[in-house]
Amino acid sequence: MRRLRLAAIIIVTIFLFGLTLHTATAYPPCEATMPPDGSQGVCGPRFLGVLRVRTKSRLPFVWLRSAPTSDAPIVATVYPTGYANLHVDQQARWDGQQWWWQVSPIPNPKRISGWVEQSGITSYPDWAYFVARWQTPARAILLRGADQVNVRDSPYLKYSKITDVLRAGSTFTLSNSIEPSWDRDSRRWWWFIEYESPAGRKSGWIEQRYISVTG
Repeated sequence: MRRLRLAAIIIVTIFLFGLTLHTATAYPPCEATMPPDGSQGVCGPRFLGVLRVRTKSRLPFVWLRSAPTSDAPIVATVYPTGYANLHVDQQARWDGQQWWWQVSPIPNPKRISGWVEQSGITSYPDWAYFVARWQTPARAILLRGADQVNVRDSPYLKYSKITDVLRAGSTFTLSNSIEPSWDRDSRRWWWFIEYESPAGRKSGWIEQRYISVTG
């Protein structure tokens, strides 16, 4: 009898937890100055689950601060680039007036992390489905968070062979001799790159979503 009661309690708890989770995730995203107390309506964190955002193009720059307050020391200045230039570290804070997000620049050779006002950033479409407007040749680095990326002999995920592996921080050049290619099967863009390796100069194809142009 005790086992039946315990099983019933567990089932009800799981059901209620699932209902609560479903309800929470159905909330609309919070605007920059929309408080979390529900006084202006119930909402959820706008960029929760988003990996990359960009600074709003109408702003000349945004400041990253050491804490989520307007008087905290500035740790970096980020200028708009037209593409995703900030990595979201999945931390949001309300300072009593507006929302702040903890982010890191892309690329981030100095390993900087700071807080930016939500009003200064916006979401960016997944790189996989839109071709970037990079001028080639261009120097680039693997996007922050990409520990290793496969280099392939052709711009296809299913029908290509892996010829090399780039590690975090690897630099390379986007070639101007071969145009980027769209793979219909995997639904992503590929770029032809050239780079130096211990075995000499190499080339191949990598996915656009792992590329961060530096110059």
